[in-house]
Amino acid sequence: MNKIFDVIIVGSGAAGTSVAMPLVEAGFSVAMVDGGREPDPEDRPWPDSSFEEIRQTDFAQRQLFLGKDFSSLSVVNEPHTAQMTTGRKKFITEYSEQLSMEKNKKVDILQSLALGGLSEAWGAVCDVFTDEELVAAGLPGLKTMAHHYQRVMNKIGVSGVRKEFLTQPPIKLDAHGQHIAQGLKNLDRHLKEKKLHFEQPLLAVLTKSKKGRRAILYNDLDFWNNQETAVYRPHLAVQELLTNSRFVLLKNFRVTHFSEQQHVVSVHAQNFTTGASTVFQAKKLVLAAGSINSTRIALKSLKKYDVQAPFLTKAHVIVACIRPSFLGKKDTPRRSSFCQIQGTAFRENQAIASVQLYSYKSLLLYKLLRYLPLPAPLSLQFFAWISSAIVLGDMRFESRIQPTGALTLKKTKTGDVLRVDYTTSPEEKRQHQRGIRDFCGVLLRLGIIPLKIAQLNDGSTAHYASGIPHALPGKYPLTSDDKGKLHQASDVFVADAATWTYLPAKPSTLTIMANADRIGVLLAQQMKN
Repeated sequence: MNKIFDVIIVGSGAAGTSVAMPLVEAGFSVAMVDGGREPDPEDRPWPDSSFEEIRQTDFAQRQLFLGKDFSSLSVVNEPHTAQMTTGRKKFITEYSEQLSMEKNKKVDILQSLALGGLSEAWGAVCDVFTDEELVAAGLPGLKTMAHHYQRVMNKIGVSGVRKEFLTQPPIKLDAHGQHIAQGLKNLDRHLKEKKLHFEQPLLAVLTKSKKGRRAILYNDLDFWNNQETAVYRPHLAVQELLTNSRFVLLKNFRVTHFSEQQHVVSVHAQNFTTGASTVFQAKKLVLAAGSINSTRIALKSLKKYDVQAPFLTKAHVIVACIRPSFLGKKDTPRRSSFCQIQGTAFRENQAIASVQLYSYKSLLLYKLLRYLPLPAPLSLQFFAWISSAIVLGDMRFESRIQPTGALTLKKTKTGDVLRVDYTTSPEEKRQHQRGIRDFCGVLLRLGIIPLKIAQLNDGSTAHYASGIPHALPGKYPLTSDDKGKLHQASDVFVADAATWTYLPAKPSTLTIMANADRIGVLLAQQMKN
């Protein structure tokens, strides 16, 4: 392909689609280079039945929950990251082994070549960073970012209540969510003393139909089946972009590196099915492949081998709980499987710990087996008996740049390999234990009893950041400025969390999208001048 595009964007996920929108809207020709893996086209459409109805009556349900080859069953004892992309979502991680990664045994890393990236498995929980969190991450303050938060919310559809922003009405809470919300009202003094804040979260889920997307059906199949497209996924933005003649999607490619010459950036890519190499060219390049892969591409392009770029990820804890007062009771089948209540622990107005509370019903009981110290058959019988009373706490913790978190590109006999290292420090572990005690204390006050606290490997949240941090040149192998420009290149920009210097405990996808929108707007303005 001989055409020189105005902009090439690497990645079709939350950052890639968000940076593309303002550039296309400004009239520039944009090519998105991406793996582009999609669901099996032979997957049949599923009815609007509820989870319970399908479980009780549909003989083909295994295709939805376990995959046509029962591949989901093989990951029961595998890392949490592997369980996030099973059944109908298996396409998200297909071919990702071609990204050649090496890691220590205590780090789980999930990567994707799917259209829409890892955000195709996003739980849709949104949050807005405080001024302190934004500045710590190397981003502009809320005065600047609020505009871009709202732009993204308007585009993707966000439900919930946040007085500073216009949103759709919040989703309906299920029985557990209502119980928790009511109980929290009686704990206001205790929560203030512990500096804990609980609320119904913002969700990238429609409660009112919008632009051909249907509102949530409350069929409890949100994670497995998004036919009504109530849940936002980045591939929906790609579909919208493809209606514009200035946008081109170049699928089935893994970008290896870039090179620059006379204000033209050459993007070198390899077809991951045929192995053939291709070069695409543009006036500007935007790396938005996720912080790990954007860093990998930059390290390779600039021949920075055996040097450590900083890496951030979150410590992750799952708390399996039971609410005894709900044993034997039934919730309405018309419900959602989204986070019901989110709790956050703050220090100096920065989220140091966060917990998302779910009613565990439609996420398949066999995935809980690891959280009970009994033989698998007994555990499964026990969970089936108490399933209506299960509450799951998904807890994450902040991450700051430290020497034990690093991405290192290495040459090997078989090709380049990216080494990923991350170790939680003893002080961080002590802080995590305090957070776990505080959150579990609140749950006990609500009549919810923790059964087991499972410490998962770092990285299992699939939330990653840094590698090309916003810093002065020379401080790290790769650095970027406040507009996302890579200091070590002339016409290369970074639109994902690779530029961040801090990762708060709270959900980060909405902020990734808002910052990518900001980068896209700034780049469009620069190219017009």
